Amino acid sequence: MAIFLEVARAIAEFEPVTFAADPDLVEDVQSRVAAAGPTVHPIDVRPIALNDSWTRDNGPMFVVRDGAAGREVAGVDWEFNAWGGLYDDFSLDKLVASRICESQGIPVIKKDMVLEGGSVHLDGEGTLLTTEECLCNPNRNPSMTKEEIEAELRATLGVSKIIWLPRGLAADTDTNGHVDNIACFARPGVVLLSWTDDEADEQHARSVEALRVLEAAQDARGRQLSVIKLPLSKPMHYTAEEVQGLEGVSDDDEMARRAGSRLAGSYVNFYICNGGIVMPGWGDAEADARAKAVLEESFPERKVVQLMTREVLLGGGNVHCITQQQPVGAPAQQLAALYPIIFPVALAVAAVGYSLGRHLLTNPEVFPGKKARAEQYSEEELVARGKGYANSLFRAAQEGHGLKGIFGDVPKN
Repeated sequence: MAIFLEVARAIAEFEPVTFAADPDLVEDVQSRVAAAGPTVHPIDVRPIALNDSWTRDNGPMFVVRDGAAGREVAGVDWEFNAWGGLYDDFSLDKLVASRICESQGIPVIKKDMVLEGGSVHLDGEGTLLTTEECLCNPNRNPSMTKEEIEAELRATLGVSKIIWLPRGLAADTDTNGHVDNIACFARPGVVLLSWTDDEADEQHARSVEALRVLEAAQDARGRQLSVIKLPLSKPMHYTAEEVQGLEGVSDDDEMARRAGSRLAGSYVNFYICNGGIVMPGWGDAEADARAKAVLEESFPERKVVQLMTREVLLGGGNVHCITQQQPVGAPAQQLAALYPIIFPVALAVAAVGYSLGRHLLTNPEVFPGKKARAEQYSEEELVARGKGYANSLFRAAQEGHGLKGIFGDVPKN
């Protein structure tokens, strides 16, 4: 899909890109990258197979710590269950996080809790945003209480304050309300919130309740949050032609794409680069321009690039969903003396917008959300991933100044 290469090239103007492609498609992707012309930073195509294109969710969540020789990086491999069982075969997606880390020489911290990267957003100073609609959904971690989920987030990501929004975007049924479609940190103490003034729009009530929570909340540093409203476009819907180009993402008929059903379009679903923002657009000139202006004002130190990404949206996500930032740092060493006890208060999360990074991207040859064939793996291989790295001194890596970015691909049909 051409738009995925556009996103990769846009990010490569700000930072290097690692492009995860199905092994059978690597040469084709490399030729397309070369034919598109040079970029400021390289686009490195790696053979890593996926079932689907959402690297934000099935890829690693990078964490950092201060080691004896400087900053160290590891990748958290959360349990992945295809958004609560949205589709049947996700055997490749279960391996994506560890395989990306292996391709970069980065150790893996394996966690048993189900979590997708798009379901959380961090400010870099100890505060995490999420939604109850997603993390407390029984299709994720039915045996865990909200308090147990919080404890795992604090321990693994080094946060001391978790702000729970009740619900995500109205049409975001695939992910059960990922936070990266409704709200994100622009910087510590400042939150961008998807917004509509239209009281007849089902999203209005969701945005209002989120606003109430945010305005009443303090972050980990005790600051009252400032909220910037990022206006949504008018509701968008699948056309009959678009539905014909997609396969259902689930055998469950309720999850099938239908003409006239609403798209989960949100301008909050952007990627923060080193010195830049890559944001979605839909072709609604007035709404696109209005949203871009808000981001330019919110990120005056960054160049805002807007791409027309409706094709990505058809699969249920957007720019933030197909990307993952990789922070600067040497691969963490497996120490002889590990820390079995977690000290969340002593941990610090790297600030959003302040990493030194590289970008990871996913670029499918089929529409995101379209089921792809995948070879089967034994249970032993699925669980035989690194579990020996202590996480007590790690903190979540931030978006915006990483080592590089990562982008992923799904296998050909």
